[in-house]
Amino acid sequence: MVSRKIINDENNQAICIPKEYHFEREDVYINKLGNTIVIFPEQDPFEGLKHSLSSFTKDFFSDGRNQPDMQKRDGS
Repeated sequence: MVSRKIINDENNQAICIPKEYHFEREDVYINKLGNTIVIFPEQDPFEGLKHSLSSFTKDFFSDGRNQPDMQKRDGS
C-alpha cells in the first residue's frame, strides 16, 4: 500500500498518483463511500467488479449455498 499527502488549495484537494497507478486515459469517475474514495476509469467502470468475480477459486461454494436451520429464539 502506498501513502500520499493531500494537497489543499482554496476549493480543491489533490493527490499525486504514483506512476504504477496511472490511468491510460484522462477521464475517470470518482465516488465517495463513507470515508473511502474510489476512482475508476470511465471507459470500463465495471473492470474492478469483473476482476474480483474472476478471482474466486474453483471450489468456492463447492458445497452449494446450504445454510444451517434458523435458530429459534425467545420472543420471536
